[in-house]
Amino acid sequence: MHAVLKHWHPMIGRDMHIPWPPGSPIPAPAPVPYVTTSTMLGLGVTASYATSHWSQGAGMTMTITTDIGPAIPHIGPPSTTLPLVMLFSSSKSYFGPAATQAEGKPIAVALLVQVNPNLNCSEPVPLPVGTVVALNTHYVGMTMADILGGLGEALSDFIVQAVLQKLGGALGDKVGGWLSNRFFQKVFQQRYIAALLRGTHLDLAAAHAGVDAAVALESRLGLRYAGTAIENVFGIFMGGPMGIDAGTFGAPTPGGWAGDEAAPLGRQLGESLGGPLDDYLNSPDPNIGDYPQPSGDTATA
Repeated sequence: MHAVLKHWHPMIGRDMHIPWPPGSPIPAPAPVPYVTTSTMLGLGVTASYATSHWSQGAGMTMTITTDIGPAIPHIGPPSTTLPLVMLFSSSKSYFGPAATQAEGKPIAVALLVQVNPNLNCSEPVPLPVGTVVALNTHYVGMTMADILGGLGEALSDFIVQAVLQKLGGALGDKVGGWLSNRFFQKVFQQRYIAALLRGTHLDLAAAHAGVDAAVALESRLGLRYAGTAIENVFGIFMGGPMGIDAGTFGAPTPGGWAGDEAAPLGRQLGESLGGPLDDYLNSPDPNIGDYPQPSGDTATA
């Protein structure tokens, strides 16, 4: 049996993100963990729930596939890009019984009885690091088709979102690097010429120009954020199966289309694999009849 997920149930995660420390000209070399926490409802922007189905502490029943969505608090190392990370945050639940529905959708339940693994936003790819604690005594059952169907949809979302994040990151790095190099060279030349006109030594002039240009690049032009900004703009208009984007508000997006096409296929594939397994597990034991009666005299010791 699996506990039904309610809108006030807490999600606690350990998302992986690349911080950009304040004052640093470059981001950290690798992702670091951030503790994330929210209720299943979140801001209510991308969450899927049934307002007509209440139980267990006035809790609205969540339905699949529900996403906590934007503004999930992240607790961890300071980062100048953290507001963007939180704005496009995501945490999705995939498991529920097709036979038990609320307002036309299967209700969302905890895969591991009282605990459900959520697929959370992370870098460079989403990870199943979210944990929903289902504080509930309201339970329903799931078939293997339901379970494998949820896994299939989660896998399809992972693939689509991972590809989109890789594309967005590559685009951000390329365009951001081009802008940085272009503006760096321009500022460097200006500072270098100014230093020469002041009559300073050539080596000192070059060093001064390089340092001054780097400071200008970081503090005045703000180009260190170009890659991150472009990556997120790409994500808004490309869309995707996780988090908030233009598709959340009804605009068609390529990533949203890919996610919408892949998710049902992933769920159907899982259900098609789980169906025969359910049939096998639920089939009655074979009737082998009564044991044959012994014939002849019974031997005695």
